[in-house]
Amino acid sequence: MKKIILFLFCISLLALQMNSQNIYPLDSDYHTFESMENEIIQTAIRYPMLVSWEIIGYTATLKLPVYAVKLSDDVNRQESYEPSVVIIGQHHSEEPLGVEVSLHILNRLAAAYNRYRFAKKTVNRFEIWIIPTLNPEGMSIVNSGKYFNKRENLSDTNFNGILEIEKDGVDLNRNYPFNWDTGNSKNSNIEEVFDFFTDSQFCVNDRYYRGPFPSSENEIVSITHFFDRIQPQLAIFYHSSISSLYAEKIFFPWKWGRIHSDNYHDMAFLASYLAERLPKDYVDDEFYDPHFHNSSLSGFARDYVYHKNGTLSLNVEMGGIDSTGASIVFPANNQMANIKKKHYKAFTDLLEVFYDNLLSGKIEYKNKQLAALKPIFIEDEPLNYRYPLQTDENGYFHKFFLPEKKNTYFTIDNTFFDTEVSKGEKFVIRKNPPYFVDTDLEKPLRTCCIIQKSTFTSFM
Repeated sequence: MKKIILFLFCISLLALQMNSQNIYPLDSDYHTFESMENEIIQTAIRYPMLVSWEIIGYTATLKLPVYAVKLSDDVNRQESYEPSVVIIGQHHSEEPLGVEVSLHILNRLAAAYNRYRFAKKTVNRFEIWIIPTLNPEGMSIVNSGKYFNKRENLSDTNFNGILEIEKDGVDLNRNYPFNWDTGNSKNSNIEEVFDFFTDSQFCVNDRYYRGPFPSSENEIVSITHFFDRIQPQLAIFYHSSISSLYAEKIFFPWKWGRIHSDNYHDMAFLASYLAERLPKDYVDDEFYDPHFHNSSLSGFARDYVYHKNGTLSLNVEMGGIDSTGASIVFPANNQMANIKKKHYKAFTDLLEVFYDNLLSGKIEYKNKQLAALKPIFIEDEPLNYRYPLQTDENGYFHKFFLPEKKNTYFTIDNTFFDTEVSKGEKFVIRKNPPYFVDTDLEKPLRTCCIIQKSTFTSFM
């Protein structure tokens, strides 16, 4: 079976090389690492009140910076009352479409902020973080025309002191410190077609090599620290299926046999909502497919950030399949423009429904001391394989609930809250003794909940 699938994978790579719709070297509108870097800096100069950037780390071999770009209505402040969303455009450098989609989202929202009400509303509601590439070393190889099939970074994995772009490197999306060492124990469906290369994940010269130990790569250390700092409520990871096996599907954490993530249905709703707004590239009247089958245990970013930070995460696989069965991951400029436009519209639509179903609040004590970094325990969420949500350093929290969810209960700092989940209100919870008061926050929370005094019970 493994040999059959390996054969199919090799055939798909051959088809990619021969297909006239895949253009390599890449067409003229694709960014090189240097032009991406310049665009980030120039966008921040053009929109100084909306866009800023920072370097969250450097790669080990070429010492290239990993950029994180922030888009917000008051970009120089940390606005805890606004939920955080993070986009990572690229883990694998053979998948350049995500870089272009993420930069398009950044530039279009910034440019439209003062022109279109919807764009202003979107930016005002969130702190949006965009990391166009987490793999600048690999991007520097693929996007410069040196080698189309480079997936990993450029770590010298065989320690021979020679940079071998076809052999060296770690697959960054298998290097996260969650399920790094579980291998393939529960793989049983199409998502795991690549993960049938169980042995290859241990081979230092293989393109799926997971690294010598969890978080061995600078890029993964940088991004996991970044996740801990911003505590995002939603994460979008863009990929492209070079083999067509995953093409135009949306994955999310997790289904391992009978084990489901605590927020499986929340993420299934978001994946379905997004999929319904993403028509396939080369098939009329068909849309992306949310993936409801068993999923992998291979150290993926989407699983890690949900496990560690409680972040609802979606893995969006681009790369449409044409009439020949080939996956188009290096499309020409005109087709790439269409792909960017539809993903921008789908992403902004997703943010709207996400915000409309978000419970947000601030918790403080009667003496105004903030209830900072307190774990939140929520009904029907038993914390299987993940850490609890927590308030941030300013006492704020944000929690997504399905639209049909009308009430819930949760515990914060040994106090039990029974709540009615409503829209359009704001609140502050004060404790010791606990009581509730509606108040004007620094900035109105447009979506949160009402706490009814009559339904409140304290265990303190």
